[in-house]
Amino acid sequence: MDMIFAEKVSQIRMKLIGVACTNPDAVGYRYAREMGIYTTRDYRDLYKLKDLNMIIELTGRKQVANEIFETRPHHVRVMDHVAASLFWDVFQIEEERIAERKRTEGELRRHRDHLEELVKERTAELITANEQLQREIVERKQKEEEIKQKTEFLNLVLESLPHPFCVIDASDYTIRVANSAAHMGRLTRNITCHAFMHKSTRPCGTEGYPCPLEKVKETKQPVMVEHLHYDKDGNPRNVEVHAYPIFDSEGNVSQMIESSLDVTERKRAEEEREKLIEELQDALAKVKTLSGLLPICSSCKKIRDDKGYWNQIEAYIRDHSEANFSHSICPECAKELYPKLYEKGRLELE
Repeated sequence: MDMIFAEKVSQIRMKLIGVACTNPDAVGYRYAREMGIYTTRDYRDLYKLKDLNMIIELTGRKQVANEIFETRPHHVRVMDHVAASLFWDVFQIEEERIAERKRTEGELRRHRDHLEELVKERTAELITANEQLQREIVERKQKEEEIKQKTEFLNLVLESLPHPFCVIDASDYTIRVANSAAHMGRLTRNITCHAFMHKSTRPCGTEGYPCPLEKVKETKQPVMVEHLHYDKDGNPRNVEVHAYPIFDSEGNVSQMIESSLDVTERKRAEEEREKLIEELQDALAKVKTLSGLLPICSSCKKIRDDKGYWNQIEAYIRDHSEANFSHSICPECAKELYPKLYEKGRLELE
């Protein structure tokens, strides 16, 4: 929503008229309400809005995107998440637009200089050249407008992605381009990736973390590494870094696209699971169990051990388990062994 309210987005005349979210306490939902924008917990309510012509799906769930696409009014377009390959198109189109504009400006200056020198002597030729020039200007403006529309659309797609994405210069580690999810409003000019993400003056590879840029430059292949990044509040977060090379005309890695996925909760769950397993293993190591076939005397109830010795049953169990014994006497034995005391009730039984 901040992106839509920014000046750069206002050039494409986009207007936010409604927000749908199943969680009314979500930051975006409450922000929309504060801005006076229509909010609902059911995205189908958006279909009733008069000026609706596009729905941007930001949940990242394919099922939700498919449901919106199948139930939307026919005149409403749906924009979902796109693959990382689109980012290169963004930058390539932007470079083509800039190069084309420079060529156009250079041509215009040359034509104007030439026309000024020959204006008195070659009026007729000037008119013809001017007419031709106007046609070229119109054609170039049309082409620039097409490139501009494509660039703005791809920028919107880039900003709609929920995960951080950025482009890093392979020569000096500086961040050239980053979406809002990556910079979070705190990206300064010419800042390096290790200073921004790791708060370090040196590349991350020297601090125990494998540098994805160095791996990409070495292998010229996409790589994935685990890193420790810091959020806007300075809190450490475990992330999976997915890196993709961008090649120059000579086949060398000139830049790198980096996408990161926060796996802090997953790592915490894995650590808790490992701790639980370790605790269970420690507990099992302390437990003694009795198993197998135990030879026991049918008369005195002694048990024969592995060495052939006969042991009192309580001694055997005490030596082979965590159990201890205290002695008492049951009512039947008390009556048989101590009948007089039993009858007088002077024998205490537990």
